Amino acid sequence: MKNKIELKKYTKLTIMITIIFLTLTLIINTYEYKKYNQNFNNKIEEIIYILKKKYPLILENEIITILNQENKKTDTFKKYGVNIDKEAILIENDKTYNKFILINIAITITFTIIITAIFFIYNRKKEKNIDEIIEYIEQINKKNYELKKNNI
Repeated sequence: MKNKIELKKYTKLTIMITIIFLTLTLIINTYEYKKYNQNFNNKIEEIIYILKKKYPLILENEIITILNQENKKTDTFKKYGVNIDKEAILIENDKTYNKFILINIAITITFTIIITAIFFIYNRKKEKNIDEIIEYIEQINKKNYELKKNNI
């Protein structure tokens, strides 16, 4: 009965830690997405500003329409050695992505260590109880009936 109570306790703790981990991962991914959008939108805004300055007759609606069109693929960046299918045009977004990958790996490793530690603590307690019972049985086999009852 006590083992079931302990198992429930450790299961609840593991579930709680998993929920915290998932929530933290969601928050970090949302922040990463916002940071990526902010970087990208700032660059688009700079491009529109330069276009409007050089070509005052171009309408912002035309530029926005081009930006929101379905994927019309051009090879504009290939001549500069940039494959847009494999790498980001904005170097800042690559740096941000790499930073968040490291953060996500660190968080995953930390929570994996915590959950593994909980598992080992639970098993160590269970084995300690079993060892205690074995010790009692050995003492009874040696005809020692004056045992102190601790955790049985």
